[in-house]
Amino acid sequence: MKKTFLVSMMALLSLGGTAFAQTIDPQAMPAISPGVANSTGDVWYHIQTEQRTWGINGSSTTINGGTSKGWYFDQGAGQPLINAEQINVDGARWKFVAVTGGYQIISGLGNEIDYTATAIGSDVKADRFYTVPATNTTTKIFTIVNPNGSYLGLQATWVAAPNLIDKSNNDLGFGTWYANNDGVMISFVEAAPLGSHSLVQPLTGVSFGDVANNQVSKKNLRIVGNGFNTMTFTYNITGPGASAFSVAQKTGALTANSDTLEIEYHPTVAQADTATLTIGEASGALVDPITVQLTGNSDFTFPVQISSYDNSDNHWYYISFTRLDATGKVLTATATPSDTVKQKLLDTTNDGQLWKIAGTWDHYSLISKESDFELRYDYAGTDKRYVTEDPGHGEEFGFVRYNTTDTWQLRNTMTAAAVGNQYFNDHQNRAVTGYSLNDSGNQLTFTPQGSVVTRFVVPDDSVDLGKVWADSVSAEKKYAISIIAGTEGISVSIDGDASAFILNKTSLTALNDTLKVTFAPTVANKNYRATLTLTSSGITKEIILKGSSDLGLPTFSSADTSDENWYYISFKRNGKVLTDKGLNERAERTQPVPGDDDQQWKFVGTKDNLKLVNKSGRELSYIAPGDTLPASGDTFANTVAAGAGKAMYFYQRPDAAWELCFTAFEADSVGLNVNTITDSVYVYYNGDAGNVVLFTPAASASELISPVTFSPANGSADVWYYIQFTRQEANKKVVQDNGSNTNVTQVAQVNGKGTDAQKWKFVGTPDDFLIVSEAGNQFYYASDVDKIQAQDPTTGLFNTFEFVGAPGSWQVAITGARYLNDQAGSTVCDYSAGDAGAYLNFILVTADNIVTAIDEIKGDNNTIDGNVVSTKYYNIQGIEVGKPVTNGVYIQVDLLDTGKVRATKIIHVEP
Repeated sequence: MKKTFLVSMMALLSLGGTAFAQTIDPQAMPAISPGVANSTGDVWYHIQTEQRTWGINGSSTTINGGTSKGWYFDQGAGQPLINAEQINVDGARWKFVAVTGGYQIISGLGNEIDYTATAIGSDVKADRFYTVPATNTTTKIFTIVNPNGSYLGLQATWVAAPNLIDKSNNDLGFGTWYANNDGVMISFVEAAPLGSHSLVQPLTGVSFGDVANNQVSKKNLRIVGNGFNTMTFTYNITGPGASAFSVAQKTGALTANSDTLEIEYHPTVAQADTATLTIGEASGALVDPITVQLTGNSDFTFPVQISSYDNSDNHWYYISFTRLDATGKVLTATATPSDTVKQKLLDTTNDGQLWKIAGTWDHYSLISKESDFELRYDYAGTDKRYVTEDPGHGEEFGFVRYNTTDTWQLRNTMTAAAVGNQYFNDHQNRAVTGYSLNDSGNQLTFTPQGSVVTRFVVPDDSVDLGKVWADSVSAEKKYAISIIAGTEGISVSIDGDASAFILNKTSLTALNDTLKVTFAPTVANKNYRATLTLTSSGITKEIILKGSSDLGLPTFSSADTSDENWYYISFKRNGKVLTDKGLNERAERTQPVPGDDDQQWKFVGTKDNLKLVNKSGRELSYIAPGDTLPASGDTFANTVAAGAGKAMYFYQRPDAAWELCFTAFEADSVGLNVNTITDSVYVYYNGDAGNVVLFTPAASASELISPVTFSPANGSADVWYYIQFTRQEANKKVVQDNGSNTNVTQVAQVNGKGTDAQKWKFVGTPDDFLIVSEAGNQFYYASDVDKIQAQDPTTGLFNTFEFVGAPGSWQVAITGARYLNDQAGSTVCDYSAGDAGAYLNFILVTADNIVTAIDEIKGDNNTIDGNVVSTKYYNIQGIEVGKPVTNGVYIQVDLLDTGKVRATKIIHVEP
């Protein structure tokens, strides 16, 4: 379908960019003009800013703002050089005159560009380029540079660095800056002759995005041209979606070379629409018409039904932020005007939680059932939060699709809303505020009144009360519990190890009640588990209660030889173990040696009063400064004869780690002084990172050497691992090979399964090994950027590594350098020993935790619950076969005891 409109105007549509339908080569050099004086041989250009648009900050809301790329503009001699709208006039036209060492740059007004480091009067600021009358004196010489390989730049040779012309990001002017900055990047656009009819060609089309059926959306677009007086133009809209678009009629003379054009999208069919707008001059004087692509979409389900303002047709909704749905909180208004809107637990009796949407497309009001209050953004307030307003005084909103999903966010369409923060946002449960497009806190859920599903709201499905000594009581844990849309209170029951968990009550109110739980184990070294069952309004909810009396401490031994339990005591910081060096000698930290009696210790006594006894029979003591050993400012641990050791106790740190303390030094414990370079063990203050000790049974001594099984160099029996930094466990991130000569990063596994790029093997020995990916690339420490890279072995760039630590606290040292570190979850880097980001897990790759083809084809019906009654198999053509015995893709059909059928595609691979 074709639409034709005749309009009296003198310019055409501009969305910014290429002028006169020409293609710009961003690195094309300008032609040279004959001289300073104007002549017929002059070649004129527009100097176009490529990375900063016309206007202050490129903002279309500023008085001088716009969205098109700007041109250098000469306002007249003695005035600042500015960034201006694309209009082909003398002030926006420049020629280049070759001189020794570069160019003079001269405008159509006969002025050249100069620079001042200090302010000139009230017009020209300091550090600004401005224009002066051009002369044949070649002192203002520019060179054309290519600072970043993409765009050109202009360098003032007589100005000290930085000396490239840079478009300010605070105003329209130009100052100086270094290469590679956005503001210095330019290109040269050949200027059309003055007085000719010329257009500015849009670089992109006009997109209306999502607009609901039978709604209207309008775009006011910039019209920019050159050389037009009052003339008649034609607008032709063609293409499959032409009927959904129109151009508003304009009559009479327009502002010379600058106006706006209104385009309208009004879909009537649920579909994606595309059309082409062609703009030409009816008289034919315009040789090259321009075309603009128009797009819009109405193929979606609108999230709500629109209500009326007068209450004749109301549709009420609970509005919640999707990422907070589990909290049960919804948008809530109070009965007080201008009060802050909050997120509160859904209460079907509270009218302040019901909202309707009234208005037309992009001009909707959100109106509370409480007093008809409307929503308004207090953008000028200190907290910048949404508040309520009296009827008729709220703000308008438009629905915007959330990313590419079928869910939505709300954009505040009022011009008064803070720029960039126009989208309704949950502020991570702290307030309701404005934020930028597509933030995860923008996504909304609309639940119709009467459609609320009765459900429990609890902080988590399990409660871990932690580790507690037997016959002790844990700290009290408070657990908020509510039931949404419930009709009665909540009853509480408990089974399993119920006697170990103490509840403060067995019945709760429906909303905002608190259950308090404490853990009181009576048996040592036991993991306790109970099931807490909540019942209300015909539904139940189970919560698992957990606690442990196994504190990770060693088992105590008898003073004699009747019941001995031997341990290696390792220091978490570097993995070396406590070693008896002989009677009255300083104890040392040494590399673990499985089977070495001098490194094995037993604990005799109780947790609060024990002695540490070596397998030699000697006991741990200490030597204060000035005692038998050489005088020192420190107190060193040493071993003495049986029965002469000093009393000790276990001290548990706030992070649940353990220290061993001498009773005589209530503030001290056996630990490593971070300032010493010796291996002597001495007494230091509680809380130091070097004091943390771990206990490994003697039978497991080999675990102290290496956390992995090494693979042979020839690849004949590879053992693969996922490498995970311990503080990334919650994020499920593991180390990934991104290709040779590329930084090694951390990427989250999906459902606990990894990919081939996340597989690594270890080749060598615990103190000298290579880390090799499945692709054959090796870990390499790129010291110039302090990052770990993967390198093809042929590059000759690789490092050897060594394990440092003990079970549960492994670190990897770069030979001759420092330690692998997670860099807070991004690129793997190096850092010092003992940092929180240095500790690692090594997860063996198995058939159950690696992504296979079957993971890609499993159907959604695998979530159907029930017990399997019978199973049949079919080939991919649907013919029933026996249980698969040959390689191929099959369909497994399970008949469940619920009467449902669950079908799954499987891949069978012969062993």
